[in-house]
Amino acid sequence: MRLISLLFLSFFMWGSLAAQRETYAPRFWQNWSLTLAGGVQQSAAYSPTASLLRPMGELDLAKQLTPAFSLGLSADFLKGTDQVLPLRTRFNRTTAHLMFGVNLMNLFAGFPGRVRRFEVEVRIGGGWGHCFSDVVTIPDDDFLSGKAQLAFNVNVGRNGAWTIGFRPSLSAQLHSLSRKDEGSPGLERMDLATTLGITYHFGNGHGGHRPAAVTGFAPIQPQPPIPPVDPSLQNVESLSAEERARLAATDRLTQALDEARAVEARLRTQLAAAQRADSLRQREEHPDASAAVERRIQEVFISFEAGSATIASSQFAQVERLAMLLRQHPRARLLVSGYASQDGGAKVNLRLARQRAAAVKSLLVAAYAVRPDRVTTQGVGRVRLFSDPEWNRVCLCQVMLGE
Repeated sequence: MRLISLLFLSFFMWGSLAAQRETYAPRFWQNWSLTLAGGVQQSAAYSPTASLLRPMGELDLAKQLTPAFSLGLSADFLKGTDQVLPLRTRFNRTTAHLMFGVNLMNLFAGFPGRVRRFEVEVRIGGGWGHCFSDVVTIPDDDFLSGKAQLAFNVNVGRNGAWTIGFRPSLSAQLHSLSRKDEGSPGLERMDLATTLGITYHFGNGHGGHRPAAVTGFAPIQPQPPIPPVDPSLQNVESLSAEERARLAATDRLTQALDEARAVEARLRTQLAAAQRADSLRQREEHPDASAAVERRIQEVFISFEAGSATIASSQFAQVERLAMLLRQHPRARLLVSGYASQDGGAKVNLRLARQRAAAVKSLLVAAYAVRPDRVTTQGVGRVRLFSDPEWNRVCLCQVMLGE
């Protein structure tokens, strides 16, 4: 039964992680959290009774791997009372567990690029425990332990740096390492606990707090496939004169739209070149002030794979350069224009271009805490900015520095 449970858990972890496409890889020291909690615990073999409650404390250290998954260490400290019946759960006990956590909100609803006010998390794990006997004739006991916990979290503070959580849990002594007369785990070897904890999230390295640097921000949902062409329309000769005229008019409009987008892109490029030339001319005319004059527009290109709107790891340095410019110039604004190559239809490429621009904005907001109102996105579609078709699968990012 344990082997089946471990296999099921491994399959669930692998499938869920594979479903999340990473767009930013945090470093080891980023996205850690420390939790201190306190509450009460009672044996699961009895109905809730005030006289059987025992105080307990928790200390957790966790690493957020993705917006949905975490891994950490949890230590529990249980204080026994003389009022508990002489069962194994009556002794003072400490346990240490390796806990795997799942943020249900981010797993099923997607990561929105910011901290939610309320979140629900499930944590499950196993580890080692030790009972300290207060009876001379009963030796101390080491045992394997399991724990399952449900956390209802409220995030407070700037960027959700602090979390207050209500954390009911179930723990069990699975197998004794010291005693050989063990039977199957029953309710007398299980405990119910309720704790209230406070968590601090630290170490994301980008001037904010969790979850700015976590991977897998809310992925762009794949668009439905284009329906196939009606076989009755594939043979143009079989169409009526009116249908052929409408089809020809649609083709002309599509071609005109593509040409207009290409002209717009060329004009934008020429405008940027003219602004650069004007800046250089002003520097030449006023050499004494050239050291104090900044370029008013900084351009950064971010490349994409064919048919993809996911930012590759090789382009993270370009995104970080944009974030650095926006941080150095608080009044600057960013215009992200998405482009696509000539391959494929106009509608598909326009949609892809918009998704690429949105991906750049989402990463800046999620990973670098850039305010959304400072970034404007637009999808230009398929154009010929460069002679090489592959070079046209880009986002042109223009940082307007101002005066």
